[in-house]
Amino acid sequence: MKVGLITDIQSPADSSGVVYWAVYRDNSVVYFQEHFCRKIDHSKIQSRGYLESLILPRKSNEEFSEDVSEWILDILDLKNWLHK
Repeated sequence: MKVGLITDIQSPADSSGVVYWAVYRDNSVVYFQEHFCRKIDHSKIQSRGYLESLILPRKSNEEFSEDVSEWILDILDLKNWLHK
């Protein structure tokens, strides 16, 4: 299952993009990585399947020409925070 937290949906009149933080898990580590998708279909934005299709695979800084905005958390730290 792909998970993302949408933080900004831009109007089609402006640029028709969406900013989201994709959430990736690798064993006991959780990665939150910021992404921007310029071309979206606003009529499908509430469809879970459509949103999952927008989420890209996790990339490292070595795979990008510029820095990746990413937060890294231990899953136990995240679990403890959620249960406070």
